[in-house]
Amino acid sequence: MTTDGAPTEAVTDASESPAATVDRRPSRTGAVLALLPALVAALAGGLYTWPGLLAGVAGFLGLVTGLARGSRTAVTLGAAGLFGGAVLAGTEGAPVGPVLVGAVAAVVAWDTATTAVSVGEQLGRAAETRRLEVTHALASAGVGAVTVGLSYGVYLAGAGGRPVAALLLLLVAAVLLALALD
Repeated sequence: MTTDGAPTEAVTDASESPAATVDRRPSRTGAVLALLPALVAALAGGLYTWPGLLAGVAGFLGLVTGLARGSRTAVTLGAAGLFGGAVLAGTEGAPVGPVLVGAVAAVVAWDTATTAVSVGEQLGRAAETRRLEVTHALASAGVGAVTVGLSYGVYLAGAGGRPVAALLLLLVAAVLLALALD
């Protein structure tokens, strides 16, 4: 005890105590939450065209690699492959609904995966972040569902002879706007 009544602790030299290590890989919860929309994105366009399937599978594998390594670059490239698969499916004549779902699922997968990487870097893999990441993933999926609904509504309202490519360009513009706001 010190003279002021506060307890004292024995202080040891930092070189004598073992250093605590923190695993900075993406969280497991975030990785699983990111892989679900990534799988949806890969299959949405891939069920209709081979080029869409190939791009979707390559994107899925890129996203998995990015999550395994904790690399935002690999996650972004994987999500770009998923998005490209949806766009390829749209240009090959796939129905509008699956194309929209695939494109938005790719963006949701990217958002959720980059959040998992950030959480791992900032808090460590062992931190209890399940509620945070589930809430974020659900909010991202909700925004995506609204985007699909509004985009499909625009398509139905103006489908009189307008090409699907116009809807795809509208969707690309919405994604770029969302990325700019992030």
